[in-house]
Amino acid sequence: MDSPSYSNFYILAGLYNFSILMFSKLFTNNLFEKYDSAHFNLHGVISVVLWGLAYISVYKHHHKLFLTNFVFAIEKFYYAYIWATWMRSNHMNITAMINEDLLTGSFFAIYGVGDFLFGLFFSYMACSACSSCGSCNGKENSTPHKRLD
Repeated sequence: MDSPSYSNFYILAGLYNFSILMFSKLFTNNLFEKYDSAHFNLHGVISVVLWGLAYISVYKHHHKLFLTNFVFAIEKFYYAYIWATWMRSNHMNITAMINEDLLTGSFFAIYGVGDFLFGLFFSYMACSACSSCGSCNGKENSTPHKRLD
């Protein structure tokens, strides 16, 4: 895949995070806090949206941003871990949650899978950014880094 195709994945990652606006019914879905108050209270939902903005903000310069991609990967793997831990204790309640509210149940049933996949993507991009600049193998790249502004 070429660089423009990768750029599209940053926009897709942002849109994936923005989907929480639909699932949370524009921040009014109290069931999010009922089922996971530690991560999906109002502040947590806003944080998900802010992370989405961060992904989109780097879509043109992602190939130069090793540490940013690394942080994005950690964040996505963190949410995948939270989801897996939550599912271990709550998987048997998913059907009841979907019956109570389709959006809430659907969100809790799937969000960690997408986070894990985007974690893999951001990990790959971090490795690509690292190898393209030469800083990870101790060699300087012949092309100097440009300022991003």
